[in-house]
Amino acid sequence: MLSRAQEVRVREVLGHHPPWMPPAYCPEHLVARTQILLAHLADFAAFVRSLRAYGACQARYSGICDSDGHETSGG
Repeated sequence: MLSRAQEVRVREVLGHHPPWMPPAYCPEHLVARTQILLAHLADFAAFVRSLRAYGACQARYSGICDSDGHETSGG
């Protein structure tokens, strides 16, 4: 399970964007930006799935990662 501090960091990163343009991060960059340890990757994935289930973020399977502007692959 992610700590409260880790959850807050994820929510802050996903919440700081213009309302008309949701943020887009590949999982690797979101993990790096929120300082999630590799040992917590499964917990991170479960947390992001729960955010998606409640409409707090969306999944986009291709596009541009906001972290460094690289193209993400479709899947």
